[in-house]
Amino acid sequence: MRCLILAVFLAIVQTTPPVPQKTADNNAAGGQDVARHAKEKKQATALAQSPMDSVESKPNKNESNNESKNDNAKSIVVRELPTVSVSASWRDNLSLTLTGILTLVGLAGVCAAYRTLRAIESQTKALIDSQRARIAAKAHGSPTQTLADRESPRVEIELFNRGRTEACDFTYESWMETLSFPFQDFSPAADHFRSLEKLTLYPDHIPLIINIPIRQGLTETQLYDLRKLKSFACIRVRVEFKDAFSPKRWADFGFYITSSGLGFLPKYNNSN
Repeated sequence: MRCLILAVFLAIVQTTPPVPQKTADNNAAGGQDVARHAKEKKQATALAQSPMDSVESKPNKNESNNESKNDNAKSIVVRELPTVSVSASWRDNLSLTLTGILTLVGLAGVCAAYRTLRAIESQTKALIDSQRARIAAKAHGSPTQTLADRESPRVEIELFNRGRTEACDFTYESWMETLSFPFQDFSPAADHFRSLEKLTLYPDHIPLIINIPIRQGLTETQLYDLRKLKSFACIRVRVEFKDAFSPKRWADFGFYITSSGLGFLPKYNNSN
């Protein structure tokens, strides 16, 4: 019993006195201090993080330039291509041979076609030449007799068309002069006449007779020189016309009077 009373006594002695409770004001002030401390801590954390974020958000130009330079510096340069040996097969050789044969055949065909075209061109030219208008000239009557006419010394020439097509817009010019040989050319004193009337000479038609006079006449000395062949009556006739194949054709005729008829002056016997 005594032990039980002693234990109760010791338990009462060891019990701590109760702590007095804080008032509501003290509790509210403590809560505000805690809230203010948490807010300041949060703002400090935000300020500490914002410079880092701004730094991280801006790209570094130096780094991009360095990267591009590094990329350029890393370009691959191929100094020499590797050699590749390919052996030709019999198909390649056969193809090359056939290609050469075909090339030679083509060249031969081109040469043959060129020769054929030249032959056709020559035949066409010959056909055209055979159909073109061709003017010829010869003496009409006796040149020595008409030239000795004291009233009107003259020479008469026939012009005619020996071609197959007509000569249109036909005109002529004539020169006549007594000259000594060797013949050089007509002088400005030659008796010149030009026909302005355009005519048409038809193939195998009657000739056109032109009269070439010496309008100033002949003196006795000139007639004597003509009879003794010391000088010659020289004549030039030039005709111009067109035909079905050419818009401009011409022909020159040169003669000198002899006792037997007409001789030819080489300088003025030509045509186109």
